[in-house]
Amino acid sequence: MQLYLIQHGDAKPEEEDPERPLSETGIQETEGIAAKLKELGTTPTKIFHSTKLRARQTAELFASALQAETEEIEGLKPMDEPSIVKEKLHGLEEAGSYMFVGHLPHMEKLAALLLTGSQDPPVHLSRYSSPLCLEQKEGSWRVKFYLLPELL
Repeated sequence: MQLYLIQHGDAKPEEEDPERPLSETGIQETEGIAAKLKELGTTPTKIFHSTKLRARQTAELFASALQAETEEIEGLKPMDEPSIVKEKLHGLEEAGSYMFVGHLPHMEKLAALLLTGSQDPPVHLSRYSSPLCLEQKEGSWRVKFYLLPELL
């Protein structure tokens, strides 16, 4: 199984728009990362996202580029318990490839929980639209790659 843990794209400030949709930078960076993932042959089985607008928009940009379906789920908001998503993994196909688009600090804690068995200290992932690709082999998770927009 492969997982892509992604913090949503750069969003407009709350003062400008309380719903915090993606900014132009967020759209451009997400489209760039999605294009690179497509070039690398990434074919997600499904893209899960939080209930917040900026995460949904990020997931939709990835889905459009990678020809994947999206699904809104609970358990990906900033302060949600990472164990919610970890439990969801048990119901997914082992041969699948899944993206989870959410928020910090949740995504950092989820990465730590999968990689080390503890959510503390979290794995530092402070870059919008940047997928941390994890791969499960023989029951253990390991980092496959972390793709940053500035590397494109």
